[in-house]
Amino acid sequence: MILSLIKRNVKLYFRDKMSVFFSMLGVFIIILLFVLFLGDMMLGSVPSGLENSGVNTRFLMDSWIMAGVVTVATITTTLGAYGTIVNDYSTGVINDFKVSPIKRTGLVLSYVISSCVVGFIMSICSLIFAEIYILLSGGELISIFGLVKVLGIIMLSVLMSSSVIFLIISFVKSNNAFGAVSTVFGSIIGFLMG
Repeated sequence: MILSLIKRNVKLYFRDKMSVFFSMLGVFIIILLFVLFLGDMMLGSVPSGLENSGVNTRFLMDSWIMAGVVTVATITTTLGAYGTIVNDYSTGVINDFKVSPIKRTGLVLSYVISSCVVGFIMSICSLIFAEIYILLSGGELISIFGLVKVLGIIMLSVLMSSSVIFLIISFVKSNNAFGAVSTVFGSIIGFLMG
């Protein structure tokens, strides 16, 4: 039963294209800002001693910013996935679940797990885009051992983000309030990570 609810929540998230877009908007904004403005400005502020030491400063800066991009994705996409629970409350679907034979813990667990699944999938997509960008800008791909470490860190970040955001979302019952929380959270996270 829980697997069916998880599948339902994931499908509902990916069916709403605007929700997917807006949960990745912070990622897109950071990439655009970096490519258009911040990248060259950051490279200009690198001390000349670092450039002469043989370190590929462009690769270092690109990797640093793309790590922030993937981190933003772990937070904003799990937040976007929790839109399902808010929508279920606002439309009354949650009442149907409450009278069904599924336990409340199973229902809550299905929302949390589906948020983690969505967050992990979208973070992997962000990692792929980040690696493509780094490769196109003259960097190199991450090693297999490094990739395993990054995937572990992404998994931990998604789990942490999902739990903290669930605590916040548990107080939100309307779509308008969820939109406000999403906007504030997306802006703050994008600013801090960027």
